[in-house]
Amino acid sequence: MNKLKTIGISALAGSLATLSAYAGDVSVTGGADISYVSSEKNQANSNPIGINNAFTFSKSGELDNGWTWAGAVIYLGGQDVIGNISTSHITFTMGDMGTLMIGNNAEAIGSIDDVMPTAYEESWNGVDSGPALVGMGNGNMVTYTTADLGAGTTLVFTWDPAAGGSSTGTGGETTAGGDTVLELAFKSTGLAEGLTIGGGVAEENRTTNSTDIGAYSDKPWEVTAYAKYAVGPVTLGYQESAEDPGISTVSAAQHYENRNYAVSFQVNDDLTISYSDFESINEGNNNTDVTMELDSLQFSYSMGAMSIRLQDTDVSNANYTAGTDEEHTELNISLSF
Repeated sequence: MNKLKTIGISALAGSLATLSAYAGDVSVTGGADISYVSSEKNQANSNPIGINNAFTFSKSGELDNGWTWAGAVIYLGGQDVIGNISTSHITFTMGDMGTLMIGNNAEAIGSIDDVMPTAYEESWNGVDSGPALVGMGNGNMVTYTTADLGAGTTLVFTWDPAAGGSSTGTGGETTAGGDTVLELAFKSTGLAEGLTIGGGVAEENRTTNSTDIGAYSDKPWEVTAYAKYAVGPVTLGYQESAEDPGISTVSAAQHYENRNYAVSFQVNDDLTISYSDFESINEGNNNTDVTMELDSLQFSYSMGAMSIRLQDTDVSNANYTAGTDEEHTELNISLSF
């Protein structure tokens, strides 16, 4: 007979009677984006105008031992409606013991999939078929970040008990999740003035082991490393990553390798310009490599609560298909409160 055991934050709080919470704070922020898009995929009678809305509900509090907690719930939607929850998490700040985050969109390596300097968004923003990026976690997970270990260095650990599962409320569990994912990342800002380096690794403990065509033959893994250097108004960045999805099909990719460099220039307090080049190689099982390349030029101009952003991105061998090109030009106006 199966027994369901539920472990919730309420049980933890009950066992730690001395950690009673003081009164907390709640705040609401939000904004709206208006975009006009021009791309090769535009058809006759298509509408290039888009609208998105977002609301962020933030809450925070303090425990009587000096620890603090903070949480956020982000709702995203288009037109005049608010859609699904995009992000929901709670973070405990434990002084010299670091921080503990529980929720979705909190993974160690997925949060650094592309950290290159940019005036607006990543180079692959808006394109139909972007490159393969690191990040295995999905649904609710647990992420621990150390305090400063010296030289501005921190370590981040993530445990996702069922990658591929959806997020659930307290007292529930997913039934369509995958296998356990473990991730480790680091970041250091104190080795030299203006220099930031970081990286991470991840592995999924996939248990499927079959010789059938289409089955997973090994454990998927990912790795990335990056460096950024800021001097005056200029920031330079370079990042590499690799991914093995563990797929054994004849036609599927066995390996991805990415190289990404970018430069941004802050002309003044309001105007920023950036250029980035993203190259992703699909190393297939049939010994045929296809390189997808994205070049993106971006501008951003701020006027108080309003920002005007322009992006022009060209993609060659889109979706790792030789000879298939794509272009994405976007004018975006963002309003926030």
